[in-house]
Formats: sequence, C-alpha cells, structure tokens
Amino acid sequence: MTETDGQPMHDDDLRVLLQTALGPVHGLSDADEAPATPDDPTQPGALEDLRMRVAAGVAAEDARPLATLRQRPTWQRQLVGVGALVLLVGTTFVAMPREDLALYPVWRLVLELGTYALAYMLCLLVALRGAHLPSLSPRVTYALATGAIALVGLVGLLPAPHEHGEHVSRGLAELLSPCAVVGVMVALPVYALVRLLDRGSSLSAVAAAGAAGLAGNSLLQMHCANTQSAHMLLGHAAVGVWLLLGVALARVAERRSARA
Repeated sequence: MTETDGQPMHDDDLRVLLQTALGPVHGLSDADEAPATPDDPTQPGALEDLRMRVAAGVAAEDARPLATLRQRPTWQRQLVGVGALVLLVGTTFVAMPREDLALYPVWRLVLELGTYALAYMLCLLVALRGAHLPSLSPRVTYALATGAIALVGLVGLLPAPHEHGEHVSRGLAELLSPCAVVGVMVALPVYALVRLLDRGSSLSAVAAAGAAGLAGNSLLQMHCANTQSAHMLLGHAAVGVWLLLGVALARVAERRSARA
C-alpha cells in the first residue's frame, strides 16, 4: 500500500510483508520456504484471528476503570499517586490532627512524614514503572516492601518526643488496636488506586502494598498521639505487614491456580 492509494492493505499483502520480515529470521528463502502450520502468522486466517484478539484486548483494557489515566505518561500516573498521599495527609492535618501536636517537635514530625513520603514515592516509582523497562527481580521488589515496613518500625523505636499524656500500651493486644485496623482501611483504597494506574508490570502488586502501607502510616503518624514503641511497632508497622502478607498469599494462590 502506498501513501497515495488510501486503500486498506489486503491479507495477501500483509502475508507477503510478514514473510519478507520473518523469512530471514527463520532462515527461509523464496526457494526453500517452510511448510505452513496452523499457527503460522503469515496465513490469511491467522491474520484475521490476530486482528480479533488484538481488538478484544484493546476493548478489555478500555473497559477497565481509569483506562484514560492508565494511558497517560508514566510521570503523570505517578503524580496521581503522589497527589493521593498529599490529599490523605492534608485532610488528616485539617480534620483530625494528633492531640499532642503542640508538644510534638515540628522538625521531627516533618522529618518523619518526609521520610515516609520519600519511601512512598520510591515504591510508587517501582509499582508504576514503564512496561518497556527491564523487570526487577522478586528479591528486589520484596526487599523494597520490607524496607518500607522496617522504616516505620525504626521510627517507632526512636525515643519518645515528649513524656506528656502517653497512652497505655496493651502489648501484643496492639495487633488488634484501632490504629492497625484504621491503617489497613486507609491503605486499601490507596493500594487499589495504584493497581488501577498500573499497566501490568511484574510484581507491581508488591510495591503497591509497600506504598499503601506507608500511606496508611502517614495518616496514623499525623493523627495518633501514642508514642510508645510497642504501639508503634504492633499498631502502626503491622499495617504494612498485613498488606504484604495479603499480597504474598494472593500471589501463591494465583500460581497454584495457574498450575491446576
């Protein structure tokens, strides 16, 4: 087809072009052409089947939520994820700030929230990285999500910023504390948003879990006035643990289902 005829290319023309392109790869020539097989993409029927499968795939992708955003450049999709964190922390600061805000050192709160934000953006970069980039190894991705949990635990181990009005820690019962439940409930919508913005890169669910856990902990850090280490470890850091365990179990179930 030339640029002047304006007519669609016929199957025979496509077949010739495919044979021309694929022939050198498979070592074929005009004198020694391999026999056609049912899956040969140069056959007219296979070309029509390929068209139908591509069209079905495009239609399925367009039907998914946030399809328009998912088609945007990577930096714009990442900006949406960052905006979700800013909205979450900003709303918490205005609507339900921590009770000890007047006693909590401002520089320390800014440093802690800023560290969470940087780690969040790193997880977001991995979760929404371009599909054209080489896939990261599972070890690297899981290490990133685990590092996000460790960061929250490290903040919890820091000396208490003040000695006024500390809540009484309940030890192991903190695993079922309201903070852990609220943190997970806040993190799940963030996780869903990041997954909807993802174009299907490998292991993005793990990085999305790390980002969502940090988002939930950012809200808790802005709201919860309990500064005891037991509460920070078992009530706050547990948010990321539950999310990562959930994603890991889902991946195991998915692999077993694919083998069946």
